[in-house]
Amino acid sequence: MSPGGWRIFGNMFLAEDVTEKYDIKIFETLPLYMKAGVLENAVVIWVDDEPEMMYYLYRWRRLIEDNLLIRQKMTS
Repeated sequence: MSPGGWRIFGNMFLAEDVTEKYDIKIFETLPLYMKAGVLENAVVIWVDDEPEMMYYLYRWRRLIEDNLLIRQKMTS
C-alpha cells in the first residue's frame, strides 16, 4: 500500500482498496473492439458530470459505428 492508501490513476487519485477490488482500465488505451464491448455492456457506477460523459462516449460510438460500416462494405 502506498503512503496514505491512495494510488494515482491517470489524472485521478483512487483509494487503493478500490483499485485492488476492481479491474480499472483507461478507456482510451483499449483497442477499438474492446471499446465497443465496454459501450455495449458496461454499467456506470459513478459519474461526476453525466452530460460530459455522454458527449465523450457519443464520439466513440460514432467512430465504432463508422468503422463497422466500412468493414461491412469491404467484405461485401
